[in-house]
Amino acid sequence: MSTVIPPCFTVGGPAGVLSWAAITSCQSLEKGTAVDYLPENFRKFQSTYPAVADAYDRLEEQCNAAGPLDERTRRLVKLGIAIGASAPGAVRSHARRALEAGISPADLRHAVALGLTTVGLPTTVAAMIWVNEVLEAERK
Repeated sequence: MSTVIPPCFTVGGPAGVLSWAAITSCQSLEKGTAVDYLPENFRKFQSTYPAVADAYDRLEEQCNAAGPLDERTRRLVKLGIAIGASAPGAVRSHARRALEAGISPADLRHAVALGLTTVGLPTTVAAMIWVNEVLEAERK
C-alpha cells in the first residue's frame, strides 16, 4: 500500500542560492532535459579550474559506485541530504534529477514529508516549496 502525499503546499517562495552540489549536478544533463543550463558562476569556475571540476565529477561517479544503492535510492538519499542541509539550490537540483530518473512527484513529496520529524516544520515547508517549484516548472 502506498501513501500519497497531497500537494498541500503552494508553489512560490524565496529564491535559493545554488550550492556546489546543485551547480555541479547540472553539468551531466543534456540539452532539453529538466536542467539544460550551467549557471554562469559555475561556467566561470569550470573554465578557471577545469581540473578541479573534472575531479569533482569523477568523485561523484566513485561515490555512486562505492556501494549497493541503486540510482533511485541514491537520488532520494541525495534529496534528503539537501533537505537536511536546507540548501534550496541542491533541493531543486536533486528534485529535477530524480524526475529525470523516473521518480514520481508523489514519491518526491513523500520524501520531503518524511523530513518533518527530523528537520522540523519550517525546513519541511521550505523544501516542499522548492520541490513544488520544480514540479510546476516540469508541469507534474
